[in-house]
Amino acid sequence: MVSRCLRTPQAGACGDGEVVDRPKELFRRGWSEKGPILDPRYQREVRALSKREFDAGLAWLQLQGALTREEVADIQNVRRYRNRIAHELFGMLMTPDQAIDRSILELTASLITRLGRYWAQQPLPPFGPVSPATPDNEIYSSKMFIIGFFAQVAGLIPTKGAA
Repeated sequence: MVSRCLRTPQAGACGDGEVVDRPKELFRRGWSEKGPILDPRYQREVRALSKREFDAGLAWLQLQGALTREEVADIQNVRRYRNRIAHELFGMLMTPDQAIDRSILELTASLITRLGRYWAQQPLPPFGPVSPATPDNEIYSSKMFIIGFFAQVAGLIPTKGAA
């Protein structure tokens, strides 16, 4: 069974949105009862890069200059770690010496920030790109806010007003 969140435009909440769904949005030409209608260039320019849709999205983002080779490797490592947690969560919770790798959360925040700022500068509906004059430190996506919240909860960054 495929998770519902991986088959909808809201899939970003599940982790693949920035890599799989956002490129599709750039190539979307409409909707049908079966889902998005994609420009044939999507198959040639994105899907042809790998058998696996996620890896094809990563390769395309690298070709666009959105990610470096090192960042692609980092995303793959974060994804493997996420999958490990998803499949071994009970064992990790029941083993006292198991701890969440905080460096993975920091890396995830950095990658989400990088992709969030990249996508904010692309002509995606309904808003279009931000002004080129907007400094990077003023561009925020909802995922950047969410990961910032998790980083605060994990104690990686101080909360406002904390001494």
